[in-house]
Amino acid sequence: MAGESSKVSWIATTEDAVLLAKDASETQRKITDWEDAKDNLARLVGEFRALSIGASVVRPFGWEGRAPSPDLARDFIDAATTLDSRPLTRVIRALEGFKTEVRAALVESWRVGASEQIGDISALLVLAETLAEVEGVAELSQQLLTILGELARIQNALPSRQSAELLRQAKEILRKLEESLQPDSVRRFLSAVARGGAAIKLLSKDVTDWLRAHNALNSFKIVAGTPAEETDV
Repeated sequence: MAGESSKVSWIATTEDAVLLAKDASETQRKITDWEDAKDNLARLVGEFRALSIGASVVRPFGWEGRAPSPDLARDFIDAATTLDSRPLTRVIRALEGFKTEVRAALVESWRVGASEQIGDISALLVLAETLAEVEGVAELSQQLLTILGELARIQNALPSRQSAELLRQAKEILRKLEESLQPDSVRRFLSAVARGGAAIKLLSKDVTDWLRAHNALNSFKIVAGTPAEETDV
């Protein structure tokens, strides 16, 4: 009987040890999950702060914001009231998806808003390059060319305070440049071109003479009836 009792005791001890090892392994797994979640949440906080800055940049363009799924709030509550890592995993997954959605919307809002503010960047680059050697406006044109190059480089990036400042500078230089163009018919024509295309009726003799003198007759797009002809700054 003593031998059987000793055998049973040995089995029980082994079973306890196995359970403790299993518990320790499970505990370690949970700790690892929580540490990973902590790192991911810290990263997401930083990324959402950048999104917040981007939203402030495009808000003057009419940005109305984006609302997350109602399920996200529920998952946050679940994650805060349990040690189970699954609700927190759902939160992180949902935040990643929401971040991607908001970022894409902000970039698109920025591209549309910037275009409405100064016109098509590609057309403006053509304008600035054409005028970069013209006496009287060369310096402004070179400045505009530099700033437009920076704007073109970051036009698919998340809007930031830097991009907002570049846009402000581009607007100011473009205004000064357009005011420097004489005669007025040339200024009106180039203003329309910079905003996507000029109407045929803007192509007066003064304009063609100016374009010919600066070897720029083939540098611009002419669109009959374009609304751009009504835009003048």
